[in-house]
Amino acid sequence: MEKYSFVIAIISIMGLTGCTSRTGNSSDDVKTSTEVTLTHISYGNIESKLELMATTSYLKHTSIVAPVAAYITKVDIQQGQMVRRGQKIYALESKEYQALEGIDKSQPRFGKTNVTAPETGCILDVQQQGGSYVPEGTLMATEVNLNSLVYKIDVPYEYSKYVRSGIRCTIVLPDDRHLSAQITSHLISMDAASQSQQVIARARSPFLPEGMNVKVIINKGSHNANMQILPLEAVQSNDDMTEYWIMKLTGKNKAEKIAVTIGNKNGDYIEVKSPRLSADDRIILSGAYALDNGATVKVTK
Repeated sequence: MEKYSFVIAIISIMGLTGCTSRTGNSSDDVKTSTEVTLTHISYGNIESKLELMATTSYLKHTSIVAPVAAYITKVDIQQGQMVRRGQKIYALESKEYQALEGIDKSQPRFGKTNVTAPETGCILDVQQQGGSYVPEGTLMATEVNLNSLVYKIDVPYEYSKYVRSGIRCTIVLPDDRHLSAQITSHLISMDAASQSQQVIARARSPFLPEGMNVKVIINKGSHNANMQILPLEAVQSNDDMTEYWIMKLTGKNKAEKIAVTIGNKNGDYIEVKSPRLSADDRIILSGAYALDNGATVKVTK
């Protein structure tokens, strides 16, 4: 009886071992795969736009000063008034002329002087009023040449390569009017705090007040209409965004990692500068995040 019990125990152990072995083999044969969707390269170009801020400024301010020491007898201007070149704006009388007034009027009188506008423009401020005595060289008013209006653009240094003399840009006024402008020159100083340089742009403009804040749009996009374009989701990057890659489907279900160099992008698409891809290449669109090179994938619609 003991002999038969021993044989039954041995058979039971072998049966359990066999079951365990079959179960282990079944687990090893299961291969996990990531579900992905595919896309293909298209061709075109993406316009990438740089938006900066600028301030209106009049470069040519003319100081109007007293030509001689005299009393101001008449003021023909006021702040904000438009004047023409040669228009009389002040009348002056010397103290000698006023001292001799009332004496023999048959004698010639000298000492009356008119001050005229040096050019056509707008009176920015009026410093002296009638009845005042002004020594020679005293500032009496300031005039602005309206043809000297420019836009001073604040350009962070890292964007200076896009803002070169001669390129076109668009000025957007606060009322949403758009003006075509051109970059003409760079100022040599740089703001130490913001590390930005002021760049001058000119445009045919309506009358605008000085100190108005406006937007400047500069197109930094490629004009190559044959650039490779992929949906933004298809391109992966590291945390520092210094390396970029795509995952391409090879064979039936393998993902191959391919390093790429990118160009301009917008909210939906990105340019791939290199390597050159085929329109038939199957690029993984969704599901590519964190995929390892050579990973097994399953294509879904």
